[in-house]
Amino acid sequence: MKDILPEFQKFISERKLAPENQIRFYALWVSRFLRFSNTQQDKTADLRVRMFLDDLRKDEKNQDWQLTQADNAIKLYIHHFLSGNTSTLSPS
Repeated sequence: MKDILPEFQKFISERKLAPENQIRFYALWVSRFLRFSNTQQDKTADLRVRMFLDDLRKDEKNQDWQLTQADNAIKLYIHHFLSGNTSTLSPS
């Protein structure tokens, strides 16, 4: 899991934007969002985020705290790491 979005993990670690023990999970959520997002390219970034979170809610295995963590991770990725530039949303 360390190899998932290493630049993003480094970014949030250096800026202390998430607890150290949760950083790899933040990267995992963002990675899952990016995969989902790539199948929804015709939609706005905000709509893709809502659709992804709605999709997570449908899975009864996901707990509320996980949905919150996923939402926080995606917001950090888009608003901080990408500086709001959603045109660069990609899995790389």
